[in-house]
Amino acid sequence: MSGVRIKKKDPATPHLGLTSLMDVLTILLIFLLVNYSDQFDDIPNFVSLPLAQTALGTIKESTTGTTITVAQDRIVIGRTTLRTLPWRPADLLAAMGAALGDVTPETHLFLIADENVPYRVVDLAVVAAAQKGVYKVNFLAQSGK
Repeated sequence: MSGVRIKKKDPATPHLGLTSLMDVLTILLIFLLVNYSDQFDDIPNFVSLPLAQTALGTIKESTTGTTITVAQDRIVIGRTTLRTLPWRPADLLAAMGAALGDVTPETHLFLIADENVPYRVVDLAVVAAAQKGVYKVNFLAQSGK
C-alpha cells in the first residue's frame, strides 16, 4: 500500500440554504399578518369604560373643598402638614384621617401630587379619603401652557 494515498476531506463548512431561510421568513410574515389587528377587541363587552373628561366644571362649581397636596417628603391636607418619612403607613393613615376631619361624601376633594412621588403615597391619600366616605377624588394637574 505504498502507492495509494487517501485524500483527507476538508472539514465541512456550515451552510444555510437561502430557500429554507425564505420559508421561515414567509411563515413568520403570514403569522404576523393573520394575528395583526387594528381594532382592540380585548375589552370584554361587560366593561364600560368612561370617556376622559376634565373636572373643570366641578372645580368652578365648587366654592369649598379640601385639597390634599402630596410632595416627596410631606402630605399637606388643608393647613395640616404630615411628614411621610420615615414611612409608617398605618400611622400616616390615622394622621390623615384626623387631618381630613369631618368631610362628608359630598365634599369636593382635590388631590395634587408631584410627578416624582411614589404611587404608594398617592394611594394612601385616596384610601384615607375613602375611609372617610369620599369616593370622588379630583386629580389636578398643571397645564402645559
